[in-house]
Amino acid sequence: MTGRLHITSFTQDTGDRDYTAFASCVEEFLCLRETVPPHVSRWLNIIRQGVIGDEYLIRYNTALMAPTQVFSTLMSLRRTLESLHSANEALYTRIVNSLPEYNLWHSHFYACVNRYMEKARKYQVNRTGLENPFDQNIRGVLTLCRHCSEHPGFELEEDFMLLIVEDDFPELASNFQTVMFREGWLLPLNLEQAMG
Repeated sequence: MTGRLHITSFTQDTGDRDYTAFASCVEEFLCLRETVPPHVSRWLNIIRQGVIGDEYLIRYNTALMAPTQVFSTLMSLRRTLESLHSANEALYTRIVNSLPEYNLWHSHFYACVNRYMEKARKYQVNRTGLENPFDQNIRGVLTLCRHCSEHPGFELEEDFMLLIVEDDFPELASNFQTVMFREGWLLPLNLEQAMG
């Protein structure tokens, strides 16, 4: 290292500029060959907004996980939402209302893009001959994802489940993880054990 080194006192403003510069640097690097994937772009936007309070979400973000781990985390958070549905109706409602983009997904006008998701959606229960009922919100979307992964007629590799889900719901894992983090339900998953 040659020349003078200028050290300045840390301020919130200079720290925020460092995070913005870091995110821009990563984006520029990734853009050399292709566009930045949406989940990585969302992760970088969280960093740009300042990391104070979001350290856990940034470190254990779905953008940094292998696809099987993302899907596993998504299903773990789904189980948490299911338990909140009966244990804490107010919190459950707040989470559902935080993700309005998943409301009315099961209307007559919506057809799943991915054939596995569409088959799981239209699967008829043998006993009744009726299709599985799904809630018209994030809970219904997550139930469909679970049904697709556990459907007896499909022999899907777990590695592909996230790709299948993202055909129909591109930022589902990232959006849901962020909301569950904001509500305090990401930390109990102990992602540091799985990600190191």
